[in-house]
Amino acid sequence: MRYLFILFALWTSNSVTASAATLNGLPPIRIGVSNVQSGASKSLGQQLMRGSDAYFAFVNNSGGIYGRKVEVILKDDRYEPDPAVENTNDLMTKDKVFLHLFRPLFLRPFKCPDGFCWTILAG
Repeated sequence: MRYLFILFALWTSNSVTASAATLNGLPPIRIGVSNVQSGASKSLGQQLMRGSDAYFAFVNNSGGIYGRKVEVILKDDRYEPDPAVENTNDLMTKDKVFLHLFRPLFLRPFKCPDGFCWTILAG
């Protein structure tokens, strides 16, 4: 959980695309997740998402982050490297996520077309 607090401490005003999921008329903070959701190891990713969904539901029900709802975009990488790379690229370039969430061990900034995107990576 402390890594999620680091995420929010790093939050600054970053341009994100508006969507229908808004709180107080403000665009959401989009967080991308690429993890295993199918196959033999699917319970790893599903448990991560169960906990993340509960936390972000609490955040959104408490007014969001500075009035902005948190929106999680999930992509299944089947615990394979090629889909994980493709999902990461799509999340950052097409979905325009502010942060990409992996198994949290450290943060690394990536240069995105519209500015910097933060990624929590496993080491």
